Amino acid sequence: TKSMRQVCVPREWFPKFGKRGHKVSASPIITFVVPVFNAEKFIATALESLLRQTLPNFEVVCVDDGSIDDSGKILDFYARIDPRIKVWHLGNGGVSSARNFGLGKATGTYVAFMDGDDKLNNRMASMTTLAAVRDRLDAVLFDYRCFAHDTLKAIDHNWYLGHHIDDFPKDCVFSPSEATDLSVYGSCWMWLWDRQFLQNEVAPFPEIKLGEDLVWVLGALGKVKRMKVLNTPLYEYRRGGAFSAVSRLQTKKSDAPVIALMALADVFSKAEDKWWRKSLMRRMISDILFYGEKMPSALAWLRSGGFDAFGGVKYIMQVCSEQAKRISALCARKIESDEVGIETFICMAPTRIQRLMRRAIVERKGTEKDVIIVAGQLNSTTNEAIDSWTFFRWLQDNGVPSRYVVWRRHEMVERIRREGLMKDVILLSGNGVDDCEFIEKSRNLLPRLRAVVMENIALNPVVWQYLNMLDGCGYVFLQHGVMFWKMSPKITNSFAVANFVNVASVEERDFLRKYVSEHPDTHKKPEYIVAGLPRWDLLTDESAKEREKVVFFMPTWRTAFNSGMDTISKSAYLSGIQTLMSEENIERLRRRGIRIVMAAHHHLVAHVKDLDFNLPIKLVQPAEVSHWIRHASLCVTDYSSVCFDFLFLGKPCIFWTPDRYDGFLNANDYSEVVFAASQGANMFNRVETSQEVVDMIEKYADMGFVLEPGKRAIADRYFAYRSDICRHLYEGICRAVAGKKSVE
Repeated sequence: TKSMRQVCVPREWFPKFGKRGHKVSASPIITFVVPVFNAEKFIATALESLLRQTLPNFEVVCVDDGSIDDSGKILDFYARIDPRIKVWHLGNGGVSSARNFGLGKATGTYVAFMDGDDKLNNRMASMTTLAAVRDRLDAVLFDYRCFAHDTLKAIDHNWYLGHHIDDFPKDCVFSPSEATDLSVYGSCWMWLWDRQFLQNEVAPFPEIKLGEDLVWVLGALGKVKRMKVLNTPLYEYRRGGAFSAVSRLQTKKSDAPVIALMALADVFSKAEDKWWRKSLMRRMISDILFYGEKMPSALAWLRSGGFDAFGGVKYIMQVCSEQAKRISALCARKIESDEVGIETFICMAPTRIQRLMRRAIVERKGTEKDVIIVAGQLNSTTNEAIDSWTFFRWLQDNGVPSRYVVWRRHEMVERIRREGLMKDVILLSGNGVDDCEFIEKSRNLLPRLRAVVMENIALNPVVWQYLNMLDGCGYVFLQHGVMFWKMSPKITNSFAVANFVNVASVEERDFLRKYVSEHPDTHKKPEYIVAGLPRWDLLTDESAKEREKVVFFMPTWRTAFNSGMDTISKSAYLSGIQTLMSEENIERLRRRGIRIVMAAHHHLVAHVKDLDFNLPIKLVQPAEVSHWIRHASLCVTDYSSVCFDFLFLGKPCIFWTPDRYDGFLNANDYSEVVFAASQGANMFNRVETSQEVVDMIEKYADMGFVLEPGKRAIADRYFAYRSDICRHLYEGICRAVAGKKSVE
């Protein structure tokens, strides 16, 4: 228990432990090489399946490939409790680099590979090594099962060995060139390999972004003399994650498919035996056709000489006659343009909107671009839309031509009316997603449009694609870089198409540059304006003596919760909140003169009917949030953007994620939780339990709720432009739209 507390991982999160106390053998029979990158949710389950192997004489070489979550800590914990597990922490070099490193550290007679989010059958090691030792094999091939990334339910797949077992010599040792067909799935983890054979005969994994497994396996099989097939599923493959390589690299400009095909062609060219070449081609053709049909860059390469690298179209069609029609169709297909023009998106709009879009393009020529449209959270009836409203007010006060877009039902409408600014507001009757009303209502502004500044997802994708590509117009994501990163995996359905993103710090900018991919349609990455959040003019802090001894608690929400209260009731999110907000903790703070208030995230308020946390206190309404930002003395959150307000004002924040290791989370939720946890660590004061939250609140109460100088300095660095952030954002937009390469 003490060791687990040191790595900040709750004991109850771990699966039931296997047997402990195994001694390390000087010569393990098998080495499992496990590359790990950001797998903190799954790696313990993977390691437990290894430790439950019925063959105890093995070692596990874990290579932490520069993880930014707690994967490394969990690996270190397991290395302490079982000496058969060895861990190396490297910079991020990719899965091939990690596997090659692991192979170099392996000492077992045999080697097997495993990914950090998968599982093994308990008998995998014993069954495969028994066959390998008995028959002096170079390699053993076995079957696998699939299970869903989030629900863990079994998933069917097309590569069951049972479907292809007749292609292999039955129950005997053979060479791959003797097989009727090389019907093998292209992953290295379906095999047990003789380590000496790999060292002497097989080249390292190619360091490419796509298809590295298939290239390596086919290259290795060309050297295999003795192998055997076990028609038994011994590996369990997690399928359907949010960041699969194929989906990320399936863009029109990505060179990854071309590099993968070139690597396959290299394996093909090195096959000297004509029968082995035919076997390779029959196995490769499915991948060649997949890349060519799905990825324009791959098709262009194939047509410009790539087919010749595989023996020519005539040879391929002769060897792979069953795919002749697909090969012919691929040769005749028109190659799509690498560039997607603005007309592509115009044609997706209704006819009446297309006319307005095209007219705006013509009228923009020679017209001064001086109007900025600021759009709040059009899809929310509860959120205060504080960032966009503050920026709009700054533009108004400084004489910058601007309009504010708001949903007619939004509660801010009355506030806008009271302040006499309705003349500068575009009212939409809908939420902006279902039609192209935005274009219709702003048709007279489109010729003069300098930028559209969005606080959140709202517009029809056709509209924001059009605005993003409109000549001389910036499409800016206003809120904060953390939210932008959270949404980037859903890039094709979100505002993440933005060509400029507002961020709070250089560190945040550098992180996004590294981890946000190019947009699949425009093939561009956004630029970043280091300006901060433009809400400070509205949220001027009260004087220190007017601050109250109040702790403001606001966790964010999970997309899984949009399905209702029943979903929330099953989550660690709810149980964690109830533990923190228990009568015992509330009374404990009350005795210190401290009151705790909680606001539900506005998405929960908007999407969950009969929202009820069953707490001994009443939730404050979303409209009251700005009041408590000004008056409360401390904030507790898992990374809601209110933390920026508190930190900017020099108030302490405590970062606590109540469901960090909850298996209930779906893939998108979990990616957000991982990043929230890492950012909380970067911003200091990250804690793991509700008890630590209360302890830290009391510590700050003893200090008069003053942020320590060192932590205040971190906050000051994070907000590089503490003075007049709105002006910095406006100037950044102007420079960016003017075409300057640097927008800092």
